[in-house]
Amino acid sequence: MVKKLQLFVTVIVLALCICFPAPGNAENSQPQSIELGDLTPENTVILANQTDARFSQDFSTLLKHLRLEWVVLDTAAVPDSVQGKNLILLGHPDAAYTGELLREILTAEEIENLRAATDHPVVIESDSPWSEGRIVYVCSGANPLLTRNAAEEAVRSIIAAVPSASDWIQTTYDAELDWNVREYVDQLRFEWDDEELPVADLTMDVNAKPALRISAQEAAEDVERLFYLFSHGYSGYAFFNQQGEFEQARERILQELSSQSSWSSNAFSSLLYGHLDFIVDGHMRIGDYRFADHADFWYDTDLELTLGSDGYQFVIDDTPYTAASINDGDPTSFILPSLNQQGEPIYRFGLLSTTEPAPLLLSAESEAGERQFEIELQRSDFEYYSEDVFREDVVGGIPVVRVRSFGDYNADELNQFVETARNHRGDPVIIVDIRGNGGGNEHWPISWIRGLTGRRAESVFIVSELESRTSMIGRVNVLSYWDHRLDESVYDADIARYTRTAEMIESGARQANWTGPFYPQMSLIPNDTTVIVVTNGLVASAGEGFVMRISRAENVIVVGENSMGCLTFGNGSAHRLPHSRLMVWLPINFGLYLDMESREEVGLTPDLW
Repeated sequence: MVKKLQLFVTVIVLALCICFPAPGNAENSQPQSIELGDLTPENTVILANQTDARFSQDFSTLLKHLRLEWVVLDTAAVPDSVQGKNLILLGHPDAAYTGELLREILTAEEIENLRAATDHPVVIESDSPWSEGRIVYVCSGANPLLTRNAAEEAVRSIIAAVPSASDWIQTTYDAELDWNVREYVDQLRFEWDDEELPVADLTMDVNAKPALRISAQEAAEDVERLFYLFSHGYSGYAFFNQQGEFEQARERILQELSSQSSWSSNAFSSLLYGHLDFIVDGHMRIGDYRFADHADFWYDTDLELTLGSDGYQFVIDDTPYTAASINDGDPTSFILPSLNQQGEPIYRFGLLSTTEPAPLLLSAESEAGERQFEIELQRSDFEYYSEDVFREDVVGGIPVVRVRSFGDYNADELNQFVETARNHRGDPVIIVDIRGNGGGNEHWPISWIRGLTGRRAESVFIVSELESRTSMIGRVNVLSYWDHRLDESVYDADIARYTRTAEMIESGARQANWTGPFYPQMSLIPNDTTVIVVTNGLVASAGEGFVMRISRAENVIVVGENSMGCLTFGNGSAHRLPHSRLMVWLPINFGLYLDMESREEVGLTPDLW
């Protein structure tokens, strides 16, 4: 394990050089006649050919998250629409399209200096020949990596001279809010016009065990209770009831129940699952059935692709090839940014799938002609996890913090985890390995981020939570269940709070309602410490919350695999059906991204795969 960890840290440290080049490593020549205060994100754009644009955004979180417009050139001309703006021009004198532009802007001596700079990036600032009072930042390197480094250097110098950083950099999950979203959110906050069940009937016996067998009549009564719980205590009810799906499922289930006189608990729960498969919710369960799969990351480990002017290239038996198609289509969607074991930026073939995919059929071209390859894909086989919930190591001078759970029952270990943020605040680098972290309480990641940055990282979601008699007692049930399972009393205060709310609703002193909705403010959190977060497909719920919240800070890169995808619904509640005594786990809040994209089952994607 020690050797594996050292190799892992070596690759990650090399990745730091790839993703966060140190300031001051580019040559600069700045014109004195231009006021930097004239630069704004609105009047500045980035020009690049397709190769430099793709590579720079794939291997730089800074450039990927700029609020600037990227203009990808397919001719050697600056579009009329951006000639009046400040330009960040990525390229090399011999590059397609941008090379010709450089030769127009720069002197012959400057061009020769760029060609001679084979081992370092160069930034040259020049008056724009297209618009008086504007600047052109020429960002050049002998390869895409050096060109990208030059672009980062130019951008960092601009932000330092014209703060604040949040004006120039957007956070990972930021997006323009469409005002139609507010109407949609209101539709999801459903209401009902019947009376809720009494608190006493909703309170769960934590000692109860599922019945081995129930009659068809008892099963039908359980179905009625289940659909009551959906319509009074499940935050996803309106999401999945756009066309009356729940009532249709209820009728189908009741009809099928009459086909036999009694049902085993397993058969009954299977029947429910089969008719409720329109629900996609990583936090919902009935008995042993979960209502979400996971799209695993399947990838090839043999071929290392590089990006050139002609496309994605690889070498087999000393013969260079260019990927032409995959499965007779565009190969781009199957090609993902990665690192090799030396920490060098490469691309790999890969895809996401809930089942084992067929081999990719790759068509590639070489000087000898076209050749077909069959690319076998595999999943990672990482299964080792330390028994420790928390562990801290220092390898090669780099602090590596591992945290496998955010469950409140691990408070002693998680307090140590939170302390590492304060201890390493201001350090150049810290690696946080959360592989296998299935979640818990987001209090812990919030506290860690505050310890590192001094700021509270708020949720990235539009959030609303259902406060009904049913949902509040559901929360009491789940907290009591966890306390009972672990023979501890961690949640006494929360149990009392939720019980009090439910009793107030029952007495009429308070009305059932939805909180919020709360719309996120996505401002950038200043942070000088480079944070490398390592993820895999077992990171879920509050573990994913850590990734999203830390992604609001500067200098964060996520490495690994896509997370579980338990994202849209949260804050679980629990109930037992009265006869089968099957456990029903229902979340009571929902969170929507500003871009309205659903990431359930797919999860959060890393910067480097």
